[in-house]
Amino acid sequence: MKGKLVVVALVSWFHVTAQDTLSLNDCFQKVEQSRYSLMLQNADAARSKVNLKFHQLSMLPTLSAFGNVGAGFGRVLDNVSNQFSTSQVNFQSFGLNASTTLFNGLSFFNEKSELLLIDDRVEINKRQSLNSLYVDVTSLYVDLCMKQSEIELSEQRIQHYEDLLATQRHLIAAGSITQVDTLRSENLVLQEKVGRIRLVEQYRSAELRLNALMGVDLESKHIYDISKVTHLAGRVAYDEVYLMKLNAVELKLLEVKAKRDKSSVMPSLRLDAAVGTRYSTALKMDVFDPQSPPMAYRDQLDLNLYQNVGFQLSVPIFDRGEYLKKRKLQEIKEDELKLKGDFLEMNFQRKKKEMDLLKKSLSDQRIELGKSVDNLEHIYKVTMELYSNGQITFSELQDVFVEWQSELLKLESVCYESIRVALVSGD
Repeated sequence: MKGKLVVVALVSWFHVTAQDTLSLNDCFQKVEQSRYSLMLQNADAARSKVNLKFHQLSMLPTLSAFGNVGAGFGRVLDNVSNQFSTSQVNFQSFGLNASTTLFNGLSFFNEKSELLLIDDRVEINKRQSLNSLYVDVTSLYVDLCMKQSEIELSEQRIQHYEDLLATQRHLIAAGSITQVDTLRSENLVLQEKVGRIRLVEQYRSAELRLNALMGVDLESKHIYDISKVTHLAGRVAYDEVYLMKLNAVELKLLEVKAKRDKSSVMPSLRLDAAVGTRYSTALKMDVFDPQSPPMAYRDQLDLNLYQNVGFQLSVPIFDRGEYLKKRKLQEIKEDELKLKGDFLEMNFQRKKKEMDLLKKSLSDQRIELGKSVDNLEHIYKVTMELYSNGQITFSELQDVFVEWQSELLKLESVCYESIRVALVSGD
């Protein structure tokens, strides 16, 4: 009997309704491939990659074009001829501006370090979310395997009661028992069938939840094999593993932020260049004759053409108060993160020890329950012989059978819980 608890024997109901055997590793792969399971984390990862990629281009020179077309009325100061005019003035200007940063206090490299750490944080968050899905999938998978086993045991009990009915009919014919015993056995068959219906409903409900997590057709049906999951032990990690990694990244981000704040008080140097030209109807061929016609358009463009190249140096003079405030706040945050890291490490070790205690407890329970099931099975066989000889009542026989089946279900539950714990207690 105990051998059946390790590898589940599937009944005809599963062969009729199921399509294929689905291993736990198959479930993990389907969760990873599902476009629903990690859609938020994948979007965050994509944004992080874009920010990191385009940050490399931020040090490239910038180039922009400009153009102005306008008219002035009344008394206006023409910005081309730099003279006042009381008549309508039409003007144009266009050109190119270019700029590149030569030095910005190492802000570029600090920002790149920050973006790399943010990318690491996004990846850890993604793995943490996937790990949580693994835990849910593992629990559902083991639960489905246990439900399969419970349905198998229910089928066996139904068959047992039907076999008992055949024995009782022979005993009635021999005058050893009354017909009441057969009526009670028939009622037990009906009750067991009702229980089996509930088990099937619970099984289908768990399968629907698993299908939703995997992102497959909700109506798809499978066989689940508990014998193929032991090699996956350690695949799932404690949540504290990822929380400690995230905390370590936050400490590094704090260090990079301190460097960025320090670089903000350092000088920055920029190279600027410009080329352009202008035209205005206020610029006369004879500047001393107001009635003189405007200078020719092409001549003005050549005359007003300008090119310039220059350096712009920016030196912060005084902002020490704000800098000291940021530094003090960062020290407080650093102490908080270090304390949080110590707490997470302690919690991680506590969970490992609790899980070790649980594993030992389940192992001991499995051994003792196995002995109890064997004893009760032997007692039931002896009791069945006594009942067949008319030495005990049907109620006494049924009490022994119920106790045996109850212990058997407990052993089933402990066995599956042992497997689940082994799967979700990775480091």
